Amino acid sequence: MRYGYIDPDTQAVMTSSEEPINTTMWWHIADDVDPNQLTVDPNGDMISLSEIRSYPWQEWNFADQAWIDTRPEDEKARVLSRVRQHSSMSRTDFVIAVTNLGILTVEDAVFAVKGEIPTSLNILFEDLSVSEQIEAKIRWAGATIIERMNPLILIFAEKLGLTEEQLDSLFGVS
Repeated sequence: MRYGYIDPDTQAVMTSSEEPINTTMWWHIADDVDPNQLTVDPNGDMISLSEIRSYPWQEWNFADQAWIDTRPEDEKARVLSRVRQHSSMSRTDFVIAVTNLGILTVEDAVFAVKGEIPTSLNILFEDLSVSEQIEAKIRWAGATIIERMNPLILIFAEKLGLTEEQLDSLFGVS
């Protein structure tokens, strides 16, 4: 049996055969347990990282006390693209979200949730041809589900200066 404690400088789990004297928080650790697979949860309990790991490609960063994604960048980009393609929400939830961000006023939100185009959003259609404007307005009026990658939403985000990350956040993509 070993003692486990958190190194105050590195925040890593350390082990010792003797009871630590420089810390008040320590735990008994079985000899067959790898201390690199342990951390302390917010309640102060020693836990195994493998028990709380959500995905096999995650690794625990002791310095930041957070999981990090260890996949190659090109794989992360492919996964993000697929997630974006399948991210959507109801028109009501979308209108609530953009209202909460301060993009729409409550008055404009009431129009938008009914499928109408508030006058404050007419700027979104300025660069579209007449036939594209007609199609976009009809599609908005008939939409019950708003997709993250919908061309109208992408135009909306660009005109409003929203970043890809902000749009991802709006649709719950992380």
